[in-house]
Amino acid sequence: RVREVEGVFVSLREAQELGALCERQLQENAPLQEGSGTLVPIVVEDDEAELDLSKQIQLGQLDLEAPPHLIKGIQLRPHQQEGVAWMQNVSKERFGTGVLLADDMGLGKTLQVWSYLHWRILSPASDVRGPSMVVAPVSLLENWQAEYAKFFEPKLTIHMPSPQDLQRMDWSELDKLDVLLINYERLTRNALQAGQVDWGVIALDEAQKVKNPGTAISHVVKSLKSQ
Repeated sequence: RVREVEGVFVSLREAQELGALCERQLQENAPLQEGSGTLVPIVVEDDEAELDLSKQIQLGQLDLEAPPHLIKGIQLRPHQQEGVAWMQNVSKERFGTGVLLADDMGLGKTLQVWSYLHWRILSPASDVRGPSMVVAPVSLLENWQAEYAKFFEPKLTIHMPSPQDLQRMDWSELDKLDVLLINYERLTRNALQAGQVDWGVIALDEAQKVKNPGTAISHVVKSLKSQ
């Protein structure tokens, strides 16, 4: 017999067997085995991995290092603290691994990334060895500048080159910058120069721009060297 549960058809016999095995597991000190070494699913209560990020921060399981040089009176909201703490911990524990911020529009992803960049570039223990880059659609680049000016003391050297600037820009001298702001189209047209730079952090705004592996911008972004 089967029964529909939330749109999925479940065998009642298999569900009952699994429930019985789980009950037995909770009463044992070691994993149970059935038949020829087949492991029974283990029931784990209060799994720390299932705690949301804010709870992990409260319990001291996920460290949050306050971003330096926020303008006085500015404080990150709890969900923004979670995002920054998560990026910081990925940097410290899994060096080289990327992250995806998937908060809804208007919840401060730009502020979170600026907070991370301020911490990553300006902290005394900074490991960033080259310039960082933010790639965004044309319509959002000025917002990146405005958000930085709104929330942070101007400690980072930031440059958003015009088309004329790009024509005469010496890409080998970018180590004098902290962050380059550039749009996807200009990055594509300057792929060769950008590919020769050892970037620190690369942040992609509206990252669905690179989800299609067959597009030029996807090839360009994936060919870049970064920490």
